[in-house]
Amino acid sequence: MPQNPTAAWLAQYEKIKDLLTPSVPYGEIFGQSEAYGQKLHYLAMGEVNFPTGKIMVFDPVAYPEQMRPYLQSVPPGKYPITAMVVEIGADHYRIAAVRVRLNTHTAAAYYNALRGHEDLNDIKKGEYFGFCVDAGLGTIMDEATFAAYTAFTEKCLAEDEYFNLYDDLFAEELEKNYQAHPAYQNNEDGDWVNYRLPDSELTVPVFSAGWGDGVYPVYFGYDGNGEVCDVIIEFIPIDELDDEDDDDE
Repeated sequence: MPQNPTAAWLAQYEKIKDLLTPSVPYGEIFGQSEAYGQKLHYLAMGEVNFPTGKIMVFDPVAYPEQMRPYLQSVPPGKYPITAMVVEIGADHYRIAAVRVRLNTHTAAAYYNALRGHEDLNDIKKGEYFGFCVDAGLGTIMDEATFAAYTAFTEKCLAEDEYFNLYDDLFAEELEKNYQAHPAYQNNEDGDWVNYRLPDSELTVPVFSAGWGDGVYPVYFGYDGNGEVCDVIIEFIPIDELDDEDDDDE
């Protein structure tokens, strides 16, 4: 797989990128208490550190060995990370989206995060390229954090060949975070934690992936000057929830 996209791929992307956009205008919606008839809440999950600005999103437990960052990079730095939680029924919550805000600008447009090797033929409006979730969790991190995270997991496996990232690490960390921050979490298993790698300033924000296992898109938000201002991980398009409820009736 080539590290960089070809000129032909980039040219094709420019032609079809407006098809790879979310139906929800997150630049306007994020922060509102209600939208599309849905009650929304927010979880401030601390900061995420992007030392290089080359970022990736994946399942932190069942991730591919060879990960590649997205084509779009962001300015290196530490940024706030926030989950948008949708209230589904009484005292039942789901993480609908996660946002990393890079500055105070408002996104005027969002485009699907890509790595430069995707097949762009026959793309239709509403379709997207996403990351696979197989353990019900997602994370966002920098390329440098990924290298440290991989080294950390390899060290754990060297010390215990039966080491399991969820059973032996995240399950306990998620439960502890629930005890400290129970708001808008469904049960004591916990829905999120911002785990700091040992002896490091690098964190691994871990959060429940919407409805669970599946394929979910990531979008870069751009302001009116075409500069990237936030990153959105979309788990549940909140504008579709009423339609789903109608289908269940």
